[in-house]
Amino acid sequence: MSNIFNWSRRMLWAVCIASFAVTLWVRFDLVARHVQDIGSAEDNMMHGFQRILLGQPLYGDPEAPPFPIIQYAPLQYYSVALIAKVLGFGAYDVQPIYMISRVFCLLCDLVACWVLFRICRKLKMPPLAGFGAVVLLFTWLHELYWSRPDSPFLLFFLLHVEAMLSLLGDPSRASTWKRVAWPAFTGAMCLFAKQSGLEIPLIDAVVLVMARQWRTLFHSAAQFYAWGIVFCIIIQLESGLPNAYKNLVLGNANGTDYAMFMDSWKSPFFLVGAGWTIAALVCARWLPRQEQPMISRYLFFGSLIALAWALITGSKRGSNANYFLEHYVFCWLVCGFALSSIDRAAITVRILAALLGTTVALRALLFWWGLMHHDYRPDDPVAYNEAKELRGQLIAHGLKQGDWIWFTRDCFGEQFLAEHVLLQERIIYMLCGSDLPLDHSEFERMLARGDVRYVIKRPPKLFFVNDDTPPATFTERFRVGAYTVYEFTGATAH
Repeated sequence: MSNIFNWSRRMLWAVCIASFAVTLWVRFDLVARHVQDIGSAEDNMMHGFQRILLGQPLYGDPEAPPFPIIQYAPLQYYSVALIAKVLGFGAYDVQPIYMISRVFCLLCDLVACWVLFRICRKLKMPPLAGFGAVVLLFTWLHELYWSRPDSPFLLFFLLHVEAMLSLLGDPSRASTWKRVAWPAFTGAMCLFAKQSGLEIPLIDAVVLVMARQWRTLFHSAAQFYAWGIVFCIIIQLESGLPNAYKNLVLGNANGTDYAMFMDSWKSPFFLVGAGWTIAALVCARWLPRQEQPMISRYLFFGSLIALAWALITGSKRGSNANYFLEHYVFCWLVCGFALSSIDRAAITVRILAALLGTTVALRALLFWWGLMHHDYRPDDPVAYNEAKELRGQLIAHGLKQGDWIWFTRDCFGEQFLAEHVLLQERIIYMLCGSDLPLDHSEFERMLARGDVRYVIKRPPKLFFVNDDTPPATFTERFRVGAYTVYEFTGATAH
């Protein structure tokens, strides 16, 4: 029996190492590819980067031309734009900006994996369990983590968990401003990275209130809100808080979509992780409540609150099953911490080891399945070069400062003409309709008045648009590759 167990351990090590290596290779390979919008998740990021590099505020007025909506908190926008400036790139160095964003997220993900391994070792988990958790995390990071704020949020989330475990590991020590400084900062940075960071102070507050740690709660809350004020001042100076509110709050008021919510329950992302939810509930009985009551409480209630948060926020239109990731991280830590305190030869440990190996293998297979069946994989330098040529042709035809352009779909052309593009986040407006509490009716009037000089089509049309034909007052002027350029003439085209 011991030989079988040892062989299984070696196989699990091999599966984990292979899965991590293959996933890392794929992430590196995607960095330099000419893909306009990885997994339908990257376009909004490029819009924000280019606004900053063009000298515009990140958060503009979404109800006035060019009707910009930036849906995410500013950390990644500021960071990538700053790196691009330091490296000497401008707003129209499109591919370098894509690459900087993808490398930035990859580095955040790798550091997050390292922090998770440190947490596992701090909880006395064996090296295989810690590395298995790292591989689970890394293979779980699908395309929404490849160039979006989910990556820096994940990094600061794990840094915060590590900081809280250190803070709660010795509750006999008196709380001081210095002791809670790092947990408060990492918690605030979660919110500065992504609005989902609101769950972090909620988890902390519940655990500290249950433990009656009033002094720690006061110190943490005061410093958290102090950092919040600092971040508000930064946003006010850069964009203005009223516009930030319109983008970050009203721009995310997409309405509810319970069909999408139910689909997330059937997604491979959720189904592969459901076993860990059950495992965490089972393993919670072995948490060392006597030896480490605060840590046990933090991990267990963290998993429950993160699950509730994912279920509530998952009903918003446009949500994705990646909302469950923080819950799964807590589940892995609950299982590892509980089982590190009991006999490692117990049958439960072997069952969890089998679950770990099975989940890692399934995640690796699903990762490859996603690459084979989705459109974010192919390199398309032809489309990229056509967009560059389109910009040159429009300038040659007299495009000048202040001329507005509307593209009928998202494409590289928008990035090469960013300062001229209206309604770049058309998908948000079109999918959400009247549920979105923002008025963009002025756009229709601009089309009718001729304030929009060009309408540019590029196939295929968006799946939710029945007809992408420009208004009759626009006449076809020229074509560049797949792009057809129409100019306002004021006369009905025949």
